[in-house]
Amino acid sequence: MEILNYLFAMIGIHPYISSLLVGFISEELLIFLAVLSGKGEISFLPVFIFGLIGVFLIDCFWYFLGRSSYGKKVYEFLLRSRNTTKTEHEHKFVNKKRHFLYITLSKFVYGTRNLTDAYFGIKNMPFKKFLVYDIGALLIWSSIMLSAGWLAGKGFDILLKYTKGVQKLFAFLFIAVIIVLIVRRLLKIIFYKHKI
Repeated sequence: MEILNYLFAMIGIHPYISSLLVGFISEELLIFLAVLSGKGEISFLPVFIFGLIGVFLIDCFWYFLGRSSYGKKVYEFLLRSRNTTKTEHEHKFVNKKRHFLYITLSKFVYGTRNLTDAYFGIKNMPFKKFLVYDIGALLIWSSIMLSAGWLAGKGFDILLKYTKGVQKLFAFLFIAVIIVLIVRRLLKIIFYKHKI
């Protein structure tokens, strides 16, 4: 309990650095800081601004990791293991007109944010374009989730539970779509084997 009291005291003393580090580590912890700001423990402005800077920095890390030779090798290995050509994969997965939508949705679906950032790095999306899309997506995410966290700190717990429920719904739909695609692919393979 003393450790928690110490951490809360450090967050209160250094809200800008704390928000930056927490944003770099996890968006869920950043929502927790927003809850604390709603309770009056910390100012909301550092959580919003510096927390988003931290989240943006980790997004850039994954983007540039995707652009690195290591990221490209991993991508090539995954394509080879699936016996898929690059053009087939690009055609099936990403519609270029919807890049902003993909990046924005990845902020709300657990486990897809870092992979999406790395993917667009691998695909050599220009950094300026990534910068604009990612900042726009982060502003949408933060205006919903951090505001809900702040309101939860003020006593509106139902709103935070609702927004968390929406994130879980997106995650469920994402997993359901993947399962449908896998089943569809398996049926295609089975159909072609019996046809021959």
